[in-house]
Amino acid sequence: MISIIIPLYNKANCIKRTIQSVLTQSYKDFELIIVDDGSTDNSKEIVLSINDTRINYIYKQNGGVSSARNFGAMKASSKWLFFLDADDILLPNALSSLTSNCSDSTPIISGGFTIKNENSEIQKIPRIEGRVKKPLRQWWLKNIMPRTGNLLLTKEIFFSLGGFDERISYNEDYGFLLKMLSTYEIFIIKQLTMVYTDDNKFLSIKHTPIESEFGNYMCNLSLENIYRRFFIYQQYTFTYKRRLMLGDKKEAYRIKHESDSRFTLLMKFSAWIMKKYSSLYNKIAI
Repeated sequence: MISIIIPLYNKANCIKRTIQSVLTQSYKDFELIIVDDGSTDNSKEIVLSINDTRINYIYKQNGGVSSARNFGAMKASSKWLFFLDADDILLPNALSSLTSNCSDSTPIISGGFTIKNENSEIQKIPRIEGRVKKPLRQWWLKNIMPRTGNLLLTKEIFFSLGGFDERISYNEDYGFLLKMLSTYEIFIIKQLTMVYTDDNKFLSIKHTPIESEFGNYMCNLSLENIYRRFFIYQQYTFTYKRRLMLGDKKEAYRIKHESDSRFTLLMKFSAWIMKKYSSLYNKIAI
């Protein structure tokens, strides 16, 4: 059995579609834990209107998406955890594809996904498969693309990594992946598992306090290898540009100052070269 965890906050317009994509899976041995993180719309009524004994609806006070995911993981009955966002769609054979490869020797399994909006649909299929011993390097090359919705892992590993940082509700998944790929090997399958709906992309420019962003908590992250340095530097750059876009110049320049104090000119040049290389690699890779 696996435990599927959906954090829910004011997604009345799409939560039923997401739940149905879980209930119609070819793999049937699961529990579906829906953690309502203080919704103020009629999300609760929609969830409770669906009659299936595998659904466990839990309401909690609003604490952010990371808090909701961690709470769901603590309530999970299975040793295997699968996180799905409330507006994404699980493909029919997703769970079968992932669980057919899970074992004590492969405690983290990831596949591909599709990005879809009203105008386009792009498939993100891993370029490699099997056990990956240097996942951070392969993430840099965009050969693998783990994320919520295509990632199955054990509860033991999830909590060994500290779960999701509950201070963070923007780019929180990036922070978790960086920890995971810096610590563990990962098993990759080439099957698509879910559809990431991008119709609400405008939310990415919604103003959020710096205290809720991953970029605010990078000062203590180690720069022990070239790949971690690359990803952390990219996040500093992203956060700086985002805060400027939001008109938050004070925090933008604080982030830039912190970045400049941690990264030498040589390290920045190395990150620039790595970005150019990975872009070129992806253009010529078959």
